[in-house]
Amino acid sequence: MGHIIINFNVFLKKHSLIAKQHHNSPYIMKVSAKNFFLLTLLTGITTSATAQFREEYDIDSLLRRVNSDIPVEQKIDPMARLARKYCRLGDSLSAEKYLIEAKTLAQGQRDNKYQIYVLTQELMSCAAARNINRSYAIIENLYGLISATGNRMAKALAYDYIASAKFMLDDDYDFKDHYSALHLAEKLPKNDPKSWRVIADVYLGLTTRAVRSEGYLGENTKDCLKHFTEAAYHSGDKDYICQSMNFILLTKLSASNPDMENVNAQANELLNFMENNMLSFQRYNQILTTLISLSIDHPGIIDTERLEKAAEKLKNVSDFITERDVLNMEMLLFSLKGNYDAAIHKVQEILRYDTEKNDMRLLKDDYYVLSVLYKKIDRIDLYGDALEQVLYYLQKTDNARLSEQQLVIETKYKLRKKELEIDHQKRITIQLFIIFSLIIFFITATFYFRSKSKRTQKENLLLENRQLQYEKLLSEKQLISANLSIEYKNKLLENIKQQIKENGNIKNLAKILKKGEMIGKNLDESSKIFIDTNPELFQKLQEKVAPEVLTPLNLRYCAYLMMGMGSKEIMELLCISENTFWTYKKKLKKKLKLTKGESLESFLRSLSLPNASNLQ
Repeated sequence: MGHIIINFNVFLKKHSLIAKQHHNSPYIMKVSAKNFFLLTLLTGITTSATAQFREEYDIDSLLRRVNSDIPVEQKIDPMARLARKYCRLGDSLSAEKYLIEAKTLAQGQRDNKYQIYVLTQELMSCAAARNINRSYAIIENLYGLISATGNRMAKALAYDYIASAKFMLDDDYDFKDHYSALHLAEKLPKNDPKSWRVIADVYLGLTTRAVRSEGYLGENTKDCLKHFTEAAYHSGDKDYICQSMNFILLTKLSASNPDMENVNAQANELLNFMENNMLSFQRYNQILTTLISLSIDHPGIIDTERLEKAAEKLKNVSDFITERDVLNMEMLLFSLKGNYDAAIHKVQEILRYDTEKNDMRLLKDDYYVLSVLYKKIDRIDLYGDALEQVLYYLQKTDNARLSEQQLVIETKYKLRKKELEIDHQKRITIQLFIIFSLIIFFITATFYFRSKSKRTQKENLLLENRQLQYEKLLSEKQLISANLSIEYKNKLLENIKQQIKENGNIKNLAKILKKGEMIGKNLDESSKIFIDTNPELFQKLQEKVAPEVLTPLNLRYCAYLMMGMGSKEIMELLCISENTFWTYKKKLKKKLKLTKGESLESFLRSLSLPNASNLQ
């Protein structure tokens, strides 16, 4: 049997060539036997994951945590993981039970990281079942939770699981989420194995993509494998370490002239690691299939008995391993021993199993393995029939894959359309908010300026009133000054009159007296002017004494006091004695209802001054 290079990309290219040239029988006859066990690796990878290996230990550990007395929030992640593991085992009742409990507890927590823990596990279960609509609905929810939580580890995990799900479902996936997870994980503390597990998982996806696109010897593959190996050992995860060793083995085997001694050492080191460490069933089955295929192509590179013991280890978990897994491993072992008839019999049993399940991809792979086995025993007729079946199921698989990808595209389109609608609604909301804010601002500004205008008008009116009152006070002061001037003139005339009387100058006396009378009249006129120009003051005085009436003499007396004249000046102007003056003043205070301690001058002066309240 020819040399095997386990390369997924080569395998897919071979199928494409067969599909394009299925009418070319010479080509079909030239199919190399070195691809015989290429498919067995794929069938090992794609076999049902319902069997347990390390899974049994994990479930027991998770159950102990869930049933312990730890805080409620610490039970959410274990419950979610239990739901996913029971889903793998086909125990839908237990899976649903723990998923519902985990969701209920997560919704009661403030931090959105707990909902991320639950949805990521549900996402992987849905992606494995190829439930595209549900998977992308969960991815949409996870994106919302990523933006709502501040926990960097939870964000990195969410992006990592989204990346893994898209890698499984979407042929056009751009690996954007892988890089988002890597960007976050690289900022986490390097002493935390969880951060290294995220990094390892990201580089596992990147390495797998690089292998498919450029093979094991590509520069990008080597770079990704280097980072994956480093992260795997730092994480301490046995599955990742085992997978990195497997990649290294296949890289060495892919060289143009492989150093078989080095390949042998690497293969045995990988087998030793598998024997001494607990791995998941899926990883163990995948790596063991690779090693058996390698041993078939290169007899003696690995001890057959050790491979049989490793295969027996899988059969010992009979409570969890599926019938197909057992049949597939037995077929590999028969092929390893060269018992091709028995191997064909096992493939036929696998065909019956996969036909019941109606799994087109597995049926295509089964017929391809069968065609290679028929060729090994020189049954060319059956070999051709088997290849025809391969082409038939390859077409159906491609059609199913196209339908699935069409569903992925439609789902992504619907989600994108929904995102655009949400963005549109957000923009409309923002625009309405801006318009509403502008309206409120305009109304507020209008009200403010109107209020300011009213205040300005009121202030101007007050200033005018104050100006008028100031001018009135100024006029009153001018009037008082004129009255005082007249008073002084009257005194002067009185003195002159007295001197003339003493000196006997009668002619001049008559003239002086006449002038004095005119001045007296002017004084009376001044008091009348003061009374006429201040009607409100004397109205207040009248209200004060009501129902009595103030006489003209009362008004004159009050006017003199308001004009600032002193008691002696008033007595001289009214030609009364001091006793009469005080008696008259006492009666006026009584008429004005002033107490003994209140000052008549202060009262009248308060009436003549501007009122502060009025000024405001």
